[in-house]
Order: sequence, then C-alpha cells, then structure tokens
Amino acid sequence: MAGTLIFPVNVDLLRIIRHSKDTPCRKPYTNEPAEAGLLLVKDDGVYLMSAAKTPLRREEGSESSLVVYAEGHDPRDGDCWEDDRQVCGGDDFGEFLTISDFERNGPIVMGRKLIVKLTKTTMQIGMR
Repeated sequence: MAGTLIFPVNVDLLRIIRHSKDTPCRKPYTNEPAEAGLLLVKDDGVYLMSAAKTPLRREEGSESSLVVYAEGHDPRDGDCWEDDRQVCGGDDFGEFLTISDFERNGPIVMGRKLIVKLTKTTMQIGMR
C-alpha cells in the first residue's frame, strides 16, 4: 500500500467543503465532535465526502451523499479495484481529514488539486 490520491477542486468539492465548514462535523466510527473536515473513504472507489453530522445529499430528495472521487478511482469509469487496493490497501475505511490540513498551503480554489500521499505508516496532505 502506497501511492498518491489526487482530487480535483471542482464545484462539487467546494460544496462539500462549504457544507463541512457550516455544519457541525463528527469523526467516523465514534461520532465524536470534530472541527470542519472531510472523510477520505475507500469502499466502492476512493472519494472525499463531508464529515458533517447532517449529510450533504447529491441532489434534493436523494439518498446518496455528494462525493468527489480521486482521479482514477471512480468505479463508474471502469474497474478500479486493483488501483484502490494498491494505493489504500485491501480494507475499506473512512479517515477524518481536517480542512485546515489542506489549507496550510493556501486557500482551496477551483482548478487546484487536493493531494493525499499514503504509505503504510504515514499520510501527507496538501495542495498543488
């Protein structure tokens, strides 16, 4: 397990970030209160979603949460299972990431990329 996940900063990701900043957030599995953050999730693909207690739905009346997939890790674009496993390992997970972790390198703006570098023991978060 090791690799880099790249997430495009697009309209959907900005909606997710705004929702996370405006709504009380929680840590996964424990539901403990948390500062504004995102969940890095690996299950069917690898994606970011809001960590807010109140879900951000894809659209009004939808049961699905709004997510942004890492480049090359969207199952709608083909079989990404092996790539997901190579970068993130075989187990599914939800990891809490604070928005301030990404903002250390400046504001999150359209056209930039959010970067998550993973090894077996470390995670580095940034922007480019």
